[in-house]
Amino acid sequence: MLTETLRVFCDVVETGSFTATARRHGVTQSAVTQIFHGLEQRFKSRFAVRRPKGFRLTPEGEAFSHATVWDFGQIDWFTELSTLPYVG
Repeated sequence: MLTETLRVFCDVVETGSFTATARRHGVTQSAVTQIFHGLEQRFKSRFAVRRPKGFRLTPEGEAFSHATVWDFGQIDWFTELSTLPYVG
């Protein structure tokens, strides 16, 4: 569950849009907003400042984004590696 939540966070950052992220995940914009707020509550940090059109990441949001994107890069790398035939 946390993995999917973090993917939603990464997609919000990547797309710059809660609505586009909602479309990508097949959920409502409200659900994406709740997921984002839930992460902020869980980590007791504010990750974004909302604006009438969009948002900007706070320094905490930037740091969390970099760490999360790096982690998913590693997960994706290991997943790809695991599909290669074993030679040994």
